[in-house]
Amino acid sequence: MATESTKIALKYENNEYSLEHSLFSESQFKINASIVSFSGRYWCSHRSNNLDKDNHNYLTELNDDLTNNRHMLFVPENGNTAFEDVRLFVFRNQLMAIYTYLPYVLGKWVDRFSIGIGVVNIHTGLVLQQQELIHYSKRFHEKNWIPFIENDKLFIITDFDPYFRILEAEGEIGHLVFNEIYLATEKTMGWEYGEMRGGTPFISNMQKKSKWQYSFVHSSIHVPNGTNFIRFYVSTVLRFCLSELKFEFLPYPVDYSKSEKDPLYPLIWRKSSNGEFFRVIFPMGIVNYDEGVLVSYGKDDCVSRLSYFSWDLIYRLFGDVYDKSQ
Repeated sequence: MATESTKIALKYENNEYSLEHSLFSESQFKINASIVSFSGRYWCSHRSNNLDKDNHNYLTELNDDLTNNRHMLFVPENGNTAFEDVRLFVFRNQLMAIYTYLPYVLGKWVDRFSIGIGVVNIHTGLVLQQQELIHYSKRFHEKNWIPFIENDKLFIITDFDPYFRILEAEGEIGHLVFNEIYLATEKTMGWEYGEMRGGTPFISNMQKKSKWQYSFVHSSIHVPNGTNFIRFYVSTVLRFCLSELKFEFLPYPVDYSKSEKDPLYPLIWRKSSNGEFFRVIFPMGIVNYDEGVLVSYGKDDCVSRLSYFSWDLIYRLFGDVYDKSQ
């Protein structure tokens, strides 16, 4: 369903760009890359291993054609290296990060996924002014919280399913206080591919005023592979209107992990997944690009890819007519 943009100088195959070729070349895996536009450049974050107490994350500055310009280690100021799946976004002219981490309490690692937020220094790769948001959790394990910004206010959507939930931030960066401003009383209905979970930050069409902002989200189901059951991930596009506290989504997938032609790909895939071969698509970042958006995502827990969706296509998927002149 995605299409091609002629401005991108990356390998294009199966309706996706091989973003991993622009990421840190010495890391064996380039997992779950997020992309954002900030300070006149494109920036990507990605991780090179699974979450543990010595995780390795990287920050990459990209050229306009999305080839790499420079890399640096992506390191939290508080010294907690057990963080992953950084979603980059811009708030109050600051490059921000929201991420998953393992708490470190009284000299011990706590086996509990939680959410952190901080400011990214694009010169050093440090994540500064960090805050741990574990006190705002509804579940024991929390992942995939995504930011939504409107009228210079920051909101975080913690859940789409089973109950839609929104937090609103107040105060200064580094000392933000969050309040729950909405929790649906009715379950989310109409999605039949597992629990709908967060994905990319929300984005608006810069060329047309609209009440909607858009995000690509994911879910997974268990399917047989001949010997056992594996997780199969799918992605769809969702839109949200803050003034009406309303969200809509396509009731079918728009993307999934497609087979690779490279005969060496199964080797790295097997190694990254301990032989389980999960079919993963994990949307992480979104940016306005050309006449549409680029969506960055992790594939199969070993590489990262980009897909380009024109705004015309996105509007048509929701049954709208796209007219740039309006």
